[in-house]
Amino acid sequence: MRVNISYSAQIDDVPHELVRLITDVAAHLGSAATQLNRAEDLLAPDTALASAAETARLVDSVRRLLAKMDTRLQETEIILGGYYQVKTDPESVMTEQPPVEEELAEVQETLNGIQEDLQHMLSDSEAIVSEETEHADL
Repeated sequence: MRVNISYSAQIDDVPHELVRLITDVAAHLGSAATQLNRAEDLLAPDTALASAAETARLVDSVRRLLAKMDTRLQETEIILGGYYQVKTDPESVMTEQPPVEEELAEVQETLNGIQEDLQHMLSDSEAIVSEETEHADL
């Protein structure tokens, strides 16, 4: 299962992070090339049949690695697009956010409503208990 992991970085650190991602992909691609060279050696006429299972395992491993690296490159491309947009048109990525005071007022209003509801429920339950007590005394 794949999950997205996100973290923040200063805008000027983004190129460094992109280099790190690309370097990681390049290292994995080097590993894939090494595995393919090994598979090529295993397919020599005198060993091909005996090493068919190992060769298939190597090819499958490279295929899976390439799929992961494709995903990583796609993510790198998306980050690069966002970086470019922020640097060339910062206004387009700014979103209007309500002032904190407005948000706090809304939260306070909601909490006040909940508190009133709880007080009504408590009063109602006290009235029910009082009635039951009176009936029990009779």
